[in-house]
Amino acid sequence: MYEPVDSTKIPTGADGKQIGAFLLHGGGGDHRGVEPLSLLLASKLGWKIATMTHPGHLYLHDESRDWPRRHDQS
Repeated sequence: MYEPVDSTKIPTGADGKQIGAFLLHGGGGDHRGVEPLSLLLASKLGWKIATMTHPGHLYLHDESRDWPRRHDQS
């Protein structure tokens, strides 16, 4: 979840609800791939941003969450 430093300044739409976005990565990445865009939208536009990773895209047995490389890849 990303939001402006002062969450009281999140803009509202015509319906009076706060403006936000849900970002989902594409391809073989994970939520870290959309972090630069999330930070930009939160800091410049003041939006609240939620991100998600598809199940299976994180390797939970490693602190970095990156999948280990196969030995046959260069």
